[in-house]
Amino acid sequence: MGSKLKGQIILDKTISPQRAQRTQRFNVKLLKIKRVISHRGHRDTESIVQLNYLSSKIIQAAINVHKELGPGLLESVYQVCMVIELCDRHIMPIFQRRKTL
Repeated sequence: MGSKLKGQIILDKTISPQRAQRTQRFNVKLLKIKRVISHRGHRDTESIVQLNYLSSKIIQAAINVHKELGPGLLESVYQVCMVIELCDRHIMPIFQRRKTL
């Protein structure tokens, strides 16, 4: 098997040259992706944290509604209960709006 050392691949006799080349190309692409993500991450960190917090509260509310009501009811029933649950968590939902095309 090959092993990695500081982003480079050290070849053993068990890896074919073609496989090593494919692995090396993959590692280079992966390193480029990591660099792009790490530079972008600092700008929007606060908004991402807020979004994660809000989405977790919404998901918890949906799970609670589903646990209480169970499956098989109309969507309108779940919607009313979800609005109540969200309001209890101090999240004001935006109801479905009609849009003109």
